[in-house]
Amino acid sequence: VEIYGVIQSPPTRAVIFVLKAIGVPYELKNIINDVTREEWKELNPQLTIPVMVDDGFVLSESRSIMQYLVDKYAEDDPLYPKDLKARALIDARLGFDCGSWWPKVYSPIRNLIFMNKKITEETAASMLEPLSVVEEFLSRNKWIAGPKMTIADISYFVIATACLAFKMDLKPYPKILKWIEECKQNIRGYQLNEEGCEIFRQQF
Repeated sequence: VEIYGVIQSPPTRAVIFVLKAIGVPYELKNIINDVTREEWKELNPQLTIPVMVDDGFVLSESRSIMQYLVDKYAEDDPLYPKDLKARALIDARLGFDCGSWWPKVYSPIRNLIFMNKKITEETAASMLEPLSVVEEFLSRNKWIAGPKMTIADISYFVIATACLAFKMDLKPYPKILKWIEECKQNIRGYQLNEEGCEIFRQQF
């Protein structure tokens, strides 16, 4: 499996953590150093990362990639179980992540990186708004989508730690902070997350 991305990208790290969890070998193609813009656009017209190539099959969007990988390479794995209701809840949590949380966090950071647009206090407060919902999820279950860790936790973990890397104050969300520590104990190779966050801090 080839993954096109960079480790400072939270969605790229999420896909790598799933690959490590299910024991699938992968090659990371650095989108900055190893691939031309034309090659990248050919793979993914959206020009977003990560992109997966698996035996000629090309797929973008980290959440779709994680779902595909578990379905193809793992049997009834708790990360993304076959049970209809359990899977529906995971999908719902990923929908909140993709539609609400990640855009709130990434959009201001993207504007800062590419347009040098400063993050105002109002924008910073808006970036934190989804955290109250995540805190509520964790008040109902140990993990984001139930009693066991799933791909939803992995996707949320990389965003939560990106917030910490960007020096957002998560102290008002004790359940999230406790859950982050649980994730560190359960996500295989999580040290890659520290490396990616550090590159992010140094660059931006």
